Amino acid sequence: MTSRLLQASLGSPDYDGIRDALRQDTSTEVLAVRGLSVRAAVLPLFKRDEGGALLQAVRLTLSGGGPVEVALKDGDAEIAAAAAEGGTVTLLVPEVDAPRRLTLEVRDSGGLVGAAPLDVAPQRKWNVFVVHHSHLDIGYTDTQGTVLRHHLDYLDAALRLARETDGRPDDARFRWSVESSMPALRWLATRPDDQVAEFAERARAGDIEVTAFPMQLHTEACSTEELYRQLRFVEQLRREHGIEVRSAMHTDIPGAVVGTVDALNAAGVRYLAAAHNWAGRSVPYITGGDRLARPFRWRSPGGGELIVWFTDTPHGMAYMEGNTVGLVDGYDLAEDLLPRYLGSLADRPYPYGPGTFGWYAAPGQVGAAKDPDFLDAVHLRVQGAHADNAGPSIVPADIAHRWNETWAYPRLRMATNADFFEYVEEHHGDRLQTHEGDWTDWWADGLGSGARPLGYVRRAQNVLRAAETLHALADERSGDRTGASAAIDEAYDRAALFDEHTWGAANPWEDAEEGGDSGGLQWTRKSQVGYQAHDDALDLLQAGARRIGATFGAAPDALASFLVVNPGTAARTDAARAFLPRDVVAVDVPIALVDARTGEPVPHREEEVDPDEWPTRPIGRHLEAVVPDVPGHGHVRVDVVRAEAGAPEPVDLGSGGTIENEFYRVVYDLREGHIASVFDKTAAASW
Repeated sequence: MTSRLLQASLGSPDYDGIRDALRQDTSTEVLAVRGLSVRAAVLPLFKRDEGGALLQAVRLTLSGGGPVEVALKDGDAEIAAAAAEGGTVTLLVPEVDAPRRLTLEVRDSGGLVGAAPLDVAPQRKWNVFVVHHSHLDIGYTDTQGTVLRHHLDYLDAALRLARETDGRPDDARFRWSVESSMPALRWLATRPDDQVAEFAERARAGDIEVTAFPMQLHTEACSTEELYRQLRFVEQLRREHGIEVRSAMHTDIPGAVVGTVDALNAAGVRYLAAAHNWAGRSVPYITGGDRLARPFRWRSPGGGELIVWFTDTPHGMAYMEGNTVGLVDGYDLAEDLLPRYLGSLADRPYPYGPGTFGWYAAPGQVGAAKDPDFLDAVHLRVQGAHADNAGPSIVPADIAHRWNETWAYPRLRMATNADFFEYVEEHHGDRLQTHEGDWTDWWADGLGSGARPLGYVRRAQNVLRAAETLHALADERSGDRTGASAAIDEAYDRAALFDEHTWGAANPWEDAEEGGDSGGLQWTRKSQVGYQAHDDALDLLQAGARRIGATFGAAPDALASFLVVNPGTAARTDAARAFLPRDVVAVDVPIALVDARTGEPVPHREEEVDPDEWPTRPIGRHLEAVVPDVPGHGHVRVDVVRAEAGAPEPVDLGSGGTIENEFYRVVYDLREGHIASVFDKTAAASW
């Protein structure tokens, strides 16, 4: 986890530190006498008495002093009492429907030690949806292939645990949410038919949920087409296995581009659970996002909507919240921490106060104006261990089983991701705020660490659109379906694997062969898929060009003819580049280009491939010309004819340029590809 690095460099606390801060922040010292300190917390924890009436909890933490008896009185009547000798004791008092002042008395063998007033307030009756998943980092904790194989093992275990808890009460049955669908897709393709059938049946029954994204993507890096294609698996699961995909999960990554809303809607998905990593700048700030409640509607400019649950704890333990409050460690720890966490959610903008890594909503800070959660439900993610890529555990289900037998509220439910959203939509849908626009993801800053392969992927995204269009046009003209769509999907999938959010091993500077130190191996694999996507795109473009070119013939009186195709939808005037081999037209033969529509010459420039300089490449000349007004999804034939003289040498326009307005003057260097200087006219300063 990122926390391991931040712990040393930024002073982030360990789990014990976070938990101690939660205990301290949710209790108040009500009595301090003779070296004895008593802290009290009124918690949203309820039990029923023998007559069925609700009792609510007051938790006392004692330090110093010896054996005592603590009691709560309502006037002269003692309503709860217990013996204690340090540590924690929980007293149950009749539920209140308005704030009530009780009296805390502490006695020892010598009599009254001290007394203090204690205010007991009404508490919310929570429904806790425990969403068990594994955060898929394709890499980071281990090499990519190892990680993916482990996630397939986790699905074997999830099936087994679901089977073993079939006889339990519904809320305590093991349930599993497949956060990223790639492991499920691979699992379904490789397991025996009977296991596949059981998986599909449990998915249909709600024991297992497969969510929409195949991996955790930097949507900022994805092309629109790439993003939509990564959601094609939703239809595949529905068609081949009858598995309905109702929700998506985003983990580590704070946000997404607004086009994500429409892409998920197009796949039939209406719910998104997002949980970020260590950070304080993870809300949609631009339009007041720091005031958003944890559930909100996210609306696109086109009117599409998602219901979003954003686990926005400011210190960034968002996707480890269930682990933080003990839901994977054991019942006693969960009983200690979970009610404190829920009580804090009801009273504060964020559940943790000072003393926890990151910022918190102190007066005047960003987030301070946010209202506490208004729901009676909370979405708590839990992983089988305190780490990314952790496997499933029976412990959360065991805790839920024991908890619901012990307490009336809060109710714990082992839930799939979509279960929570359906509850929120039914019970609180009319109270949700709406956010419009982008939801900026600072995590994408990491893309800059791989500028070269990122550039290749960007070019691949552009080339793939053109290649797909050429193949579609060739299909239409020839009637020959070559199956290029599958190869295009594969190229987009490789681009997406590069755009996946895991940037480097836990310790990327190391070069081990396994584990979090396998930085060299992981980066080699990561960058390779980017380069391969680019190569695949160029292969597809070349094949598409040859296919559509073969459906046309050269002009009878031309030395050769080229077809200039516009893969876009609007008419376009742009530079076209083509290669004329020397075995078609010798390089010493002067040529001209002619627009077949008008018979007019098209000025061009030439670049010869010299066999002495490049003996390993095709010999001939590259031709470049600006072809005007090529219609959308249309083409223009350009003929090569003999000329009296060769093409003129291109004019050197220099390598620099300047753009400016009344505020700034920017000088850039085309040859080196960078900004040379920026001059601030107002401040009369440059940098």
